[in-house]
Amino acid sequence: MLTTDAEAAPVAAVVASQFAGGYAGISLGYAFGGDDDVGVRGGGLSGTETIGSLEAGGTLGGLQLGYRWDLDPVLIGLEIGVTGGDLSDSFDNSDGAAETELQHEVSLRGSLGWELNAETLLYGFVGVSQAEFDYEVSGPDGADIDESFSPTGYLAGLGAEWALGENWSLRGEYRYTNYGKETLSDNAGHKTEATPKFHLVSLGLNYRF
Repeated sequence: MLTTDAEAAPVAAVVASQFAGGYAGISLGYAFGGDDDVGVRGGGLSGTETIGSLEAGGTLGGLQLGYRWDLDPVLIGLEIGVTGGDLSDSFDNSDGAAETELQHEVSLRGSLGWELNAETLLYGFVGVSQAEFDYEVSGPDGADIDESFSPTGYLAGLGAEWALGENWSLRGEYRYTNYGKETLSDNAGHKTEATPKFHLVSLGLNYRF
């Protein structure tokens, strides 16, 4: 019996990535490495006096909503996230006192991923983040700075995600966020420069629509 070429050469099925499409999830992580040296200048001071260092850290939780496009062999994605929790630090010594606390942050990031296998996705990401911080400094020459500010910064990181079934996946990430430098002052002309930044390691659970 004769067969046509179409019958003799079956077409291979195209398997869609388990990680493509829209998703929503939650995450929980630990932030560390704030590294903000606190100095005071202006007023009656002849220069900048360093009074201590803030090493902000703590537990952060978040919500994420995103979409990935399968461009075989890679996936590209966009994700918006909201993060809050207990990222803070303070000190009080003979030179002065200071305190910083993150109220919340909102981020938008793009990602580029590659499937190691059908159940494992490796990816990197970069993006922008806007946060709100409370910041207080008291120190030499009667400095008394107490402000809330909302800086915009950048973030970058790496992650891995593992499929747990048809719709669920678990991910682990490392992220670095830097909000640059913000000048804060009091009514007497004293100034300080806040430099909020931190590292974050986290675990997340996603549900794909």
